[in-house]
Amino acid sequence: TSQPDGIRGKIFDKLYKALEIEQLTKEQMETYDKSILKYRDVRDAVEWAEEKYYARGIETGLKKEREAIAKKCLQKGMSIESISEITGLTFEQLLDIA
Repeated sequence: TSQPDGIRGKIFDKLYKALEIEQLTKEQMETYDKSILKYRDVRDAVEWAEEKYYARGIETGLKKEREAIAKKCLQKGMSIESISEITGLTFEQLLDIA
């Protein structure tokens, strides 16, 4: 059955959906529950990946920015020790930049 035209809005949509679910057969309910679990698994995996790669992107961006600053400092003739202290880059990392 379809939702009556006079009853619209988020709360009514949710109530109508709940009523539709209540009318499902046992087999349909099992299928519905499995689909909800699959949806949540996919949603959780996507959220986890977004968080992981967002953090990795920030880390990569910060490293590139530190390297760019170090390169400018090297061009200005600053000491490796000072640049390392300012940027947090190791002596080896600074040698790779130079």
